[in-house]
Amino acid sequence: MLLRAAVNGAVWTARQAFGDDNRAVRYRDHFLKGSGDAIVVERDEARTLRVVRKGERENQRRIVQSIVEEKDRINSEPLVAVIARLGDGESVKLRRIPVEHPIGPWSHLKSLQPLEYPATKKSDIKSIAHLRAQHKGSIILIAGYVDHVWDDKYDFTKSAGPSSKVAVEDIEKRGAKSFHQRASWRQRIRIEGKLVGESLLVTDVVWEDVDQGVENIDGARPVR
Repeated sequence: MLLRAAVNGAVWTARQAFGDDNRAVRYRDHFLKGSGDAIVVERDEARTLRVVRKGERENQRRIVQSIVEEKDRINSEPLVAVIARLGDGESVKLRRIPVEHPIGPWSHLKSLQPLEYPATKKSDIKSIAHLRAQHKGSIILIAGYVDHVWDDKYDFTKSAGPSSKVAVEDIEKRGAKSFHQRASWRQRIRIEGKLVGESLLVTDVVWEDVDQGVENIDGARPVR
């Protein structure tokens, strides 16, 4: 009873201070309703979480690195070798580049509100790049779009702490149900570089957010 009173008191305090739209309050209410329906989070709201911002930046870095370090392969050839064979003005569609950044409990603990932490112990951000490379004079242009997807299951175990013990009881006796929280968004990417021997030297990288529905998801935007 004392644990439940403490949890309810924390929720009441958050509701009074921030209103019903406070993330922790809203998620706990949804959990207690027991529908199990996923909550779709808008891109900008997802980015208010430090772990999401960090995961997005890490996937962006890995995508560029996969090109520079020739980790991506097309027909068993290094990516840079494919680009190097392009004639002036020629372009080639590259294979998809998938990357994933798991987010562990300690990262969440640093950035989430106390009421949220027990329910968000692990999540991940998956990103897939769809790119086209073009040779323009001495410059190599690589452009296209990247789809990011963040997914986190709002669930509890008894070992996660006092508030989790209360939540597990809510599941077992009161019909509460875990659910997924998700966000997805798209960015354009433009990489400029030049070939130095057998390596690609990246000189500029530009990321740009894309409003939903603007891009054609069937193929990369043409390089301009």
